[in-house]
Amino acid sequence: MTIDEFWQQLCEVRGVETPCIRCGGAGVRTYGSTSTWGGGVGGQMMTNAVCDRCWGTGDEHRRGTSFREIERWKAAHDREKSKEKLSN
Repeated sequence: MTIDEFWQQLCEVRGVETPCIRCGGAGVRTYGSTSTWGGGVGGQMMTNAVCDRCWGTGDEHRRGTSFREIERWKAAHDREKSKEKLSN
């Protein structure tokens, strides 16, 4: 069995029909610093983390939950809670 055949089998087991163009179907990728998908300040180290295109599914056409969307929702929720506390 070749490495390509092996990878194809792994994708099939995970339900990946069209491998993500960033992670190749793995659902994770290597980032150039410790900041990973979140951006910001990072250390000098290659770091594996969830793929920021498919968000872990490995499939180009099936996205997982975006960690960025969760962070935006949480920030908006925290702002609303702060406003409520300040108005009381």
